[in-house]
Amino acid sequence: MANFLIYDGASTYNPFDYEYPINKINNNPKTFKFPPKHSVCLPQKDHFIVERQLALETKQYTYNFEHNVRVAGFDTPVVGLPPCFKYMAPTYELPKCEQLMNPSFAAHGFSLLFSDFQAKINNYLTNKKSEYFGSVSEYLKMIMLPNPPKLIENQTIESLNKFEWLNDKEFGRQRLQGLNAGQLIRLTNEKVQELDLFNKLKFEKMLPTFNMILSSEVNSNFQKMLDNGNLYMVDYSIFDDVNYYESAKKRGRYISSPIALFYINENDEKLYPLCIKILQNDELSPVFTPASNPPESWIFAKLWFQSADGQHMEFFTHLYECHLLGEVFTIATHRQLSTSHPIYQLLHPHFDLLLDINHRARGNLLSSFGPIESLLGGGSIAALHLIVKYHKNFIWRDNTFLNRLKKNNTLNDNKNRKYYFKEDGIEIYKNLFGFVQDVLSKFYTSKEDIERDFELHSWVDEITSEHGGTIKGLIEGEKLVELTQVVELVTDIIFRVTVEHSIGNHGQWDMFGFTPNVPGALYMDPHKIIEGIPTTFEMIINSLPPKKETQDQIAITHLLANTDTGLPTFISTIYEFEKDQSAPNFKDICSSYRSKMEHLSTIIENRNKNVNMPYSYMDPSKICGSIYI
Repeated sequence: MANFLIYDGASTYNPFDYEYPINKINNNPKTFKFPPKHSVCLPQKDHFIVERQLALETKQYTYNFEHNVRVAGFDTPVVGLPPCFKYMAPTYELPKCEQLMNPSFAAHGFSLLFSDFQAKINNYLTNKKSEYFGSVSEYLKMIMLPNPPKLIENQTIESLNKFEWLNDKEFGRQRLQGLNAGQLIRLTNEKVQELDLFNKLKFEKMLPTFNMILSSEVNSNFQKMLDNGNLYMVDYSIFDDVNYYESAKKRGRYISSPIALFYINENDEKLYPLCIKILQNDELSPVFTPASNPPESWIFAKLWFQSADGQHMEFFTHLYECHLLGEVFTIATHRQLSTSHPIYQLLHPHFDLLLDINHRARGNLLSSFGPIESLLGGGSIAALHLIVKYHKNFIWRDNTFLNRLKKNNTLNDNKNRKYYFKEDGIEIYKNLFGFVQDVLSKFYTSKEDIERDFELHSWVDEITSEHGGTIKGLIEGEKLVELTQVVELVTDIIFRVTVEHSIGNHGQWDMFGFTPNVPGALYMDPHKIIEGIPTTFEMIINSLPPKKETQDQIAITHLLANTDTGLPTFISTIYEFEKDQSAPNFKDICSSYRSKMEHLSTIIENRNKNVNMPYSYMDPSKICGSIYI
């Protein structure tokens, strides 16, 4: 039996020292010594390959994809979403290690349960009150927490009622330092023609107004600003969807599909709005500017944009790109990468709790009785069908952090230096990429190592398969062949489920806590906003969310913005390979990486001391190590 095991053994590799030959023959079992069993190595270099594959087969029964995604309270599944975790017999539960009530996660679990209980109390109390507000300042009274959103600090009742907190400077800042800052596109002449902006924004009529504003503010005109790369755009045409609109209308809510142009003022390095069209494909929908008369019409246009921006962040940037795609990566990683694989050990700590959080989202947040159904636009199912539409055309590699900046023509934009989403993100990405490269280069020492890594290729195939993860455009070409490609893919996944997810969560209280800043929906048909019908403050107030919806929004955003989880942060995440005593330099690599991130955290903290609205959503010391909430 001993000889059989010896002859049958796979090649064994100590990735840091020496290699055992394949089918090594030793005729004396008494003197034969099995090679050391390493806690981390590539599959083709693992002597214990049979044990490794058996362990993977067991996990492949436990972790499976479910393509017919169901949401609590709705009878029919939503087909076409990224698949979720499939509950298998006999328990039909998540594995114990994935559950929030695992003892190591208990404190955080109790915190979430308490917040949910508090939200139910708030809803009960709110239902006892009258439904509508009479002024903006009354929304402030609904915030009964000790720390109101910083956005409205030092605001008087008069300034609140005049919407002074959402002045043009603040409106522009939120495009650079808000929760959906990755949507900003730098305009070129080619982009203007491609999107037919001359017709869409009625340039024949509006160009004199644009030039007047730009001449007054920056001593320039539209064409010069365009040629110099000083004009920007945010486009939410995805909401120009009849089914989503009708679903919202049935609930007494309304959505818009706005497009907005912005310009950079190089004197103060701030971004300012130039125009907004609420319904971008409706010829009757006016184009509003800061010079619009009455001034209330410009305020109303900004609120329509804010509402669409908030829904886009919640549905696409946050729910789809972080939670739903993160679940695909989690399942595929468990199914195709051994726990001994270095990529598994890099990714796994950043998948903690993700499956449980998504399970709870389908049972609560997205349910027929949850806040998305009661607060946002067309409700849960309509939003999920929009995500299906988005998923069909989504290309992963075009929408990673750096590639999206490239696509949006903002990566090398040196004029917009207060674009902290980009500036902080690039520094974090560089450090993370270097760390992943330092680790993986210890294992992938040649192209052959990548070519022979059958677990790696099975992992990619599973993520992209129509029967698996259904993610399109994960990599260039059919297979990974270069170390840089592998490092980039792993870095992008970690960045998405940590940094980009934390932006969407940590900033919710700042941006959404004061409901009029980002209304979950508005309560007036935008098709009624046409030339010749003046906008009034009364019209705006009557369009803002009622009291119950406001209290729901306050409760859920305060919960989601919670960063005090007691769980590992981005910096404090511990990796399994750090414990491998036979792995030289791993502790040094991790220590160096953390030192760089701590230094970056200090830089961000010092910068934030000198700005009115601190941007700490990408502070490495505050970023969650995984999707904990």
